[in-house]
Amino acid sequence: MRHAKLTVIIIIGIMLFATAGAAEEVAIVTGEWAPFISQKLPSYGPHSEIVVAAFKAVGVESKIKFVPWKRAIKELQEGSSLCSYTWSKTDKRKKFATFSVPLLNSRTVFIFLKSKNPDFEYSTIDALKSFKIAALAGYAHVETFKKAKLNLEISKNLSTALKKIKLGRVDLVCDNEAVAIDMIKKEFSGDKGNFGISKKSFSTKESYMVFSKKAPDSDKYRKLFNTGVTKIKADGTYDAIIAKLK
Repeated sequence: MRHAKLTVIIIIGIMLFATAGAAEEVAIVTGEWAPFISQKLPSYGPHSEIVVAAFKAVGVESKIKFVPWKRAIKELQEGSSLCSYTWSKTDKRKKFATFSVPLLNSRTVFIFLKSKNPDFEYSTIDALKSFKIAALAGYAHVETFKKAKLNLEISKNLSTALKKIKLGRVDLVCDNEAVAIDMIKKEFSGDKGNFGISKKSFSTKESYMVFSKKAPDSDKYRKLFNTGVTKIKADGTYDAIIAKLK
């Protein structure tokens, strides 16, 4: 009998020790956004490295799942996913999510064909009314374009939008500068010299990790993540990761 009790005590002790030593794990959803985030990049890209490092700094492990961006939004709205990266802050997203401290700045520009619009530049949004613009579904600037009554054609992804500009179906494509340059190099290398980037940014926005308001312990993990970001900025980890983008 004593041996049985001793065995039970030992088993319970082992279980408690294992539980105490196990790191917390969070499930995170994201999508393809090279050169920042991609399943094809080492460590899933620099943005992913920042997220993983920030959580790890506070003892939390990251389990990253890649899904289409629309599905990521749906899971955040439902609360079936705790958090997702990387997103800009909009009034619509504030309804179902809270935001971390800012992670990065990104520059949104217009891409054009030099052979068609060699001197393209613009000063105001009204100056864009004479152009047909390909914008990507779900992006924050789409609503801005609609309010300004610009001539829009919605594309499902950047690759499709760039094909449209090459075929002459649109005049401009609006997207993140680094993302556009990366895709032009990969998918349109033979014509990369014919693609131009506007000098003027349409917008420069901060990007964030977003946390579902409906997910359990959402605020707890947002605060932990923010603490982790502060830590990796202080110890140089953040700067080392960002340097990979330069």
